[in-house]
Parts: sequence; structure tokens; C-alpha cells
Amino acid sequence: PAGLLDGEPWEAVARVEEAPERVGGRAHVLVALETLAREVEGQGRQSGLLQGPTAAHRASGRVWLSLGGEPVEPLLPGDRVRFHARLLAPRGFAEPDAPDPRRRLASRGVIATAGVPDPAAVVRLDGEGRSGLLRAVGAWRAALVARVRARLDGDRRALVESLVLGERGDVDPALDDAFRVAGVSHVLSVSGLHLAIAAFLLFVGLRFLLARIEPLARRVAVRRLAAAAALPATLLYTLLTGAAVATVRSCVVAWVWLGGVALGRPASALPAMAAAGLVLLAASPLSLYDPSFQLSFAAALGGVLLAPRWLAATERWWPAQRGIVSLKEALARRGVRLVLGLLITSAAAIAATAPIAAWHFAQVAPTGLVANVVVVPLAEMWVLPVGLAGCALAPIAAPLGGPLIDLAGAGAGAMAHLVRWIATWAPRGTVRAPTALEAILWYAALVALAIEGRRARRAALALALAFVGAVALHEVAPRIAPSLRVTFLDVGQGDSCLVELPGGGALLVDGGGSFDERFDPGAQLLVPWLERHGVRRLDAVVLTHPHPDHANGLAAVVERFAVGEVWTNGAPSELPGLVRLAAAAAHHGVPVVRPHRLARGGATIEVLHPLEGGDVRVPPGFSENDGSIVLRVSFAGRAVLLAGDVEARAESRLVRAGAPLGADVLKAPHHGSRTSSTAPFVAAVHPSLVVFSVGASNRWGFPAPEVEARWRAAGARTARTDRDGAAVVAIDRHGAISVETVRR
Repeated sequence: PAGLLDGEPWEAVARVEEAPERVGGRAHVLVALETLAREVEGQGRQSGLLQGPTAAHRASGRVWLSLGGEPVEPLLPGDRVRFHARLLAPRGFAEPDAPDPRRRLASRGVIATAGVPDPAAVVRLDGEGRSGLLRAVGAWRAALVARVRARLDGDRRALVESLVLGERGDVDPALDDAFRVAGVSHVLSVSGLHLAIAAFLLFVGLRFLLARIEPLARRVAVRRLAAAAALPATLLYTLLTGAAVATVRSCVVAWVWLGGVALGRPASALPAMAAAGLVLLAASPLSLYDPSFQLSFAAALGGVLLAPRWLAATERWWPAQRGIVSLKEALARRGVRLVLGLLITSAAAIAATAPIAAWHFAQVAPTGLVANVVVVPLAEMWVLPVGLAGCALAPIAAPLGGPLIDLAGAGAGAMAHLVRWIATWAPRGTVRAPTALEAILWYAALVALAIEGRRARRAALALALAFVGAVALHEVAPRIAPSLRVTFLDVGQGDSCLVELPGGGALLVDGGGSFDERFDPGAQLLVPWLERHGVRRLDAVVLTHPHPDHANGLAAVVERFAVGEVWTNGAPSELPGLVRLAAAAAHHGVPVVRPHRLARGGATIEVLHPLEGGDVRVPPGFSENDGSIVLRVSFAGRAVLLAGDVEARAESRLVRAGAPLGADVLKAPHHGSRTSSTAPFVAAVHPSLVVFSVGASNRWGFPAPEVEARWRAAGARTARTDRDGAAVVAIDRHGAISVETVRR
């Protein structure tokens, strides 16, 4: 019930549903609740466990449990665990024009999320695990991962684990980024192609072995028997590798095909994929919104519908050789056609998935057209089959299985070197997220290309031209009708807002952050959103004051984007986020300067604080919060005031100095704390809208209820990033203001 998601801690007993997912040094575990208990009023707490009488509740529903590191004890499906945490409604970060992260959790039946910083606080209840197929498969997978780790290390170990067993947690972030830039990131997971090849190799191997048993081969159709025997093995491998969407899709397709062979009724690709889609959506309708689902089926359909048409078109300008030819020439022509087929298939997959990849990840990697030709065969014809054979043989024939794992590791090492080299010269392929019209025109053109005939080709050309026109119009429109746009981003408990100036130009004020250094809001939130929003250059990156919840995300932004200047208040600090920011600025030659007046396209940015004798300088004795940079952005007779984290002392100084504080929109000072938003300051600003940048259920209780009420009493509406998501304020050249929030 929603009443249990009140932000107060519970002691929960739950059952592990799936093996933990390891990402970036953290672990995520899907658990099903069994009971919840809470301390009775007045009872104490010790070491995170409840003491004394408790109020217990039977509970049900899935919880997405995030641990601050890897579990101390191995967790398998069916294990019962006890942990102490607050249960929160699934939320994620709500940014404008971006996918809703709640859908991914909803598609897995998650009703709440919980965080446990110390993995040791998740206690496995010994002897209470539930036996079953998933637990047995999980234990088998853990044993195979242990064997790989015992023989390999570094990139070789990580890639063999990922490609063969679906364990991606050890892949180095830099290598993961290199695969993405090279356009072959799909290779890192047990994709549909992986399972298709594994199923095909298993079928061929069984058929070969059964054909060698003469009495059997005389009585039954070996091909049909091999297909039937491959069915359970294909399902088992799907479960062993984590049953990702692409793998399940391929598993269903493989079952349809193998079942058709076993029954003597061969199946075609499109009905098989339709069956796969129906199975997945019947199990979880919200999977339709999952990027894995969309990319998997789009790539498969591109390979089935587009690639054969395009490959057939090559026959017109390069027909098959007729007559008798030499063996050398025949092999050369077959090799060329093989490479051509791989290129065309790669191009078809990229074309079919481009709008989806652009929407979810703001990236389309054109290098993948070539990289797939060399990386995919290396992965699918070397690392996967050899590693799979090694893992299968290691438990029963270690002298044979071990060297095969080593050989797979050698291929994985070569693949890592190759991908890193490709990434050094490949363009990053960052693109703006497409509009609905652009996506419709793109796919309509692809459908026309899949149809034979002159009219279809003419339609494809017309649609392609319309697509180019729509893209051009989207890029030119902001310069034709200039406006000021300020986006208060949802970065949890922290501040970050993007100021887009009329006619081009932008500033990023603060970069969010966290007191957990493992979370980088720059790399995980700001950079992806800025890229999908179409930002390519920032005139300035502004750090209002050196606190983690404002500074920690800025270094990643300076690393990725062209930045004109970095503005700071000059206050010295050894804060890790500020040290990283200074290092990034020095590395890219970005000057670190004091903030200054900036005018662009009719908009003006003024520095109101901290000023001493006309210079930007923190007054003696001021706290770090009170030393925050305060900016006033004005355009077309309207103003937006960005107040940083100033508190009562700085507010009083601004009011006494007669600073032009009046504004239509205010970013609430210090997240709406009780130490800010004093009555004189409220009267001086008198905004129509106040935006509180706060994290959901933050431990400080921001914004303070009396502060929020004070602004409302002054006639202002309020928006909160924890409740409403990001807020977008737009001011057109006539001074008209529009306000939108993502979730309200």
C-alpha cells in the first residue's frame, strides 16, 4: 500500500527474485517482500536492526534494492534476506523530452525502491533458500563465472564473462564507452545474435553427433531429433545468461524455428518474431517502452526486411559470375560477397535502430557500419563458441575446458585492443533526440525502401527530403523566433539549470551532485540530457559555490562539451568535485574566471552577489552558502533570479544594498531551507513562480513547509523537482512566459 512508502525505515524480509546486477561498483537486486516490521514508539535501534517490540506486517510486491557495493554473501534466486531501509515509490530523474525511467521498473513489477549503502547490512537467512530451476541455474552461473575469474583477468575476463555468461559488471567504463563510440556496444551483452549462434551451433553439433550413430540414423530423421534436443538447451542458456529482452526474443524465435524443424514444418522469420513479441508483451506489456525491446526488434526487422532487398539490389551492378572460374577467383568473390553482406546487414540494423538510439541515448554511431564487420565475427566466431565450449567442459574435463577459456580470453583481449583503437579515431556520433515528426518520416522512408518498384523509390526519396527539411527547420526555428529558456533540471538533492539565450548560446549553472562520490550526475544525467537536447557548446559553466550538490557533475560536462569559460566565486576548496573540475578545465584549456556581465540576443546576465568593491569576491566571514554566486537573467522585460544557496546573511546584504532582486521566476535559495527565504527577501523578489530544486525524501526535509508557505502567501506558485520533475520556463520576445513541468 502507498501508506507504507512513507520514507520511514522498515526492517524487511524478502526473497531474491533474480541474481544481482552489478553496475559501476554497485549491485541491484530484485526482491519480493514477505514481511515488514517497524519499531514501536520509543524503542531504540542498534546496528541497523530493530530492537524490542515491533509492529509487523505481511507484505507483497517487488522492490528494487540498490546496494553500495557487491553483496557480502552471494545471493541466488530463492534466497531469503533481511535488510533495513526506507521504501520509496519508484521515481528516477524526470527530465524534459526524455524517457520516463519509472517505466523500466514498472515493466518488472517493481512497486518500491530501497537503498542500502552498506552491503553487509543485507543479511542472508541461512538454510531458508527455495529450491528450483532458477536457483539451480543461478548457482551454475556463479560457478562458471568463478571458473572464468580463476583463469582470466582484466579486459579478457570482463569480456568473456559478458559475452558468454551475460555478466557485464566487470567491464571497465572506459572500455564500455569505447564499444559505444565504435558502434558495437550490442556485442557486450548476450544479444539475440549470440543466442541465435549458440542455438545454431548446438543444433549443428547435435546433428553431427547423432548422424554418427548409425543404428539411430537409419531409424529416425536425425535433423528433426537434433532440433528437438536443442530446444531445452536453448532455453537453459537463455536462463543462464540472465534472460535479457534481446535474448528472450531470440530464444522464442529459435524455439519457433527449431520446433518447425522438429515437426517438419519450417517457419519463416516474420511469424517467429511476431510470436516473440507477443510472448514478451503478454508477460510484461510495459516492455514496449523498454529500449532493449525496441532496439532488439528494430534491428531484427531491419535485417529481415531491409537487408535482403538491399543485397538483391547489388546484383544489378555486380551480378553473380557465370561459367567456369578458377578456385582463387571463386573464393575471392565469395569473400567479397560475405563482407558486402555483413556491411549491408550492419547498415540495415543501424538504419532501423537510429531514431530509437537517438531518442534513448542521443547517439548514433556511423562507425558501427565498418566496426561490426570485424568485431562481430571476432566475438561470435571466436570468443562466444570457444568460451561456451570451455565453460561447458570445465566442470567435467578441466584439462580441456581450461585451455579453451584461455583461448577465448585471447580473442577477447584482441577484441578489446581493436575496439579501443577504433574508438580513438571514430566520431562520437552524438545527435539530438528526434521529434515525433522526424521519427515518422524516417521510418516511412525505410518502409518505402523495403518495397519494390519505382513508385516506392520515389516515395522514399520524397520522404527523405521531408526528413531533412524537418531537421533543418528544428535547428533554425530558435533563431527565427528567439526566446529565453531556463530549464531547472531534476538532479536529486542538488542544483543544476540550463540557461539558453536568444539566438544561440547557453550557460549551465551548477552541476548537481551527491555526498556519495560513486554517483556522478554529470556523466549519468547532465551529459546524456544535454546531448539529447542538442547542446554542443556552453558559453560558460557556473559553479555558484564549492559544495558537492552543486559541483560534482561539472567536471564530466567540461570533459565532454566545448566550454567558453568556467565561472567560480574564487573561494578555495579541496572538494573532490572542484578539484576534478579544475583539472578538466586545465586539460581542455578552459579559463577559470570570476563571473561577469554577459549580454546576448537581447538577454542580459548580471552578477548580484558576492560583490566587494565592484569585484566578485566572498566577503570576510561569510559561509560557503552565503558566498554563492547570485545571477539575474533578464529578457523582454522579464527576469529569472538564480539565488544559489544564499542564506539569511547574504539575503540581508542584497536587500540592504538595493540590488535589483525583483524577478518573475526564482530558483529558491538553499533548496528552501529554514535558514533562507527571509521575509524581506521574499518581499524584494516577489516572484510569480518559485522553483525548489530538491531530492525526493531528502534527509534535511527540504523545502521547509513554512518556507514554501511563505512564498505562497506572497502570491507565488511553487514547483518542486522532487514532486514535479524538471521545470522549463520560456520567455518569448514579447515577454510572454510559459512554464511546464515534466510530471505536473
